[in-house]
Amino acid sequence: MKFLICISLLLSMLLYNTQEKMVDTNFIIMIDDELVLGTIARTSFKIQKNDGSEERIEFFYEPGLLRLSESNFEKINSDTVKSVTMVFSSYRQDSIEVGADEYELDFDRRWFFERYTVLKLYNLDKKKYKKILYPLDDNRNYTFDVYTSNPMTSINRIRKS
Repeated sequence: MKFLICISLLLSMLLYNTQEKMVDTNFIIMIDDELVLGTIARTSFKIQKNDGSEERIEFFYEPGLLRLSESNFEKINSDTVKSVTMVFSSYRQDSIEVGADEYELDFDRRWFFERYTVLKLYNLDKKKYKKILYPLDDNRNYTFDVYTSNPMTSINRIRKS
């Protein structure tokens, strides 16, 4: 009996040590001034390497938590990475229609190391934001602000007069 207990304990320790370690960061996504609950999907980072190659790295998101494996975290923060883009879909439903919005945002790797990061997206299809904000470019009719625990890594977009 003691032998079985020892073997069980040893196997559980081995299984625990073989599980990939995860990196968590405090991250919140808000769209149009509302906390996004359960409608974020197809989450990934698109990394552009110095040699011109690209790679996609999936991550897990729920309000307050962005999680990825330690090995992927190290890939993203490698010196061989030129830029990182956060890519995800947000599903929406109102009284008239159901749809999905695709977002691609330049991601500052320093945000991983902040105590918290709040990403505020503004959909410029809405009159309220179209009047005061500029789109990221001609292909992306949205913009974003980022608030972090360090003002040096925060982004506050220029508003229209």
